[in-house]
Amino acid sequence: MHIATNKIISTFVAHSKPITSVSLSNDLSQVLTSSQDGIAIVYDAYSGNILYTMQHEDGSAINHAIFSPDGALVLTASNDGRVEVWHNGQSVLTLVGHKHSVA
Repeated sequence: MHIATNKIISTFVAHSKPITSVSLSNDLSQVLTSSQDGIAIVYDAYSGNILYTMQHEDGSAINHAIFSPDGALVLTASNDGRVEVWHNGQSVLTLVGHKHSVA
């Protein structure tokens, strides 16, 4: 929503299950969503176009997703206890060891 005009700029519709988190990049250019469908999506904040998706192969719900401070990475936390680090839609590091869901 554009604050000055109170008009919707973009609508993001891509998940098949409820969204669990929404984040805005520090430079305000990208929006990140995560969902119970096991997918996190990075959108262009202005056009609404999908820039890239991150999906768990096993379909485990993603409870939370955030951008790194510089916007270069995305971190996801999952129902299966996994924390994953992504760069441009590709998994670069998986942290395991939690016995329960990570929020």
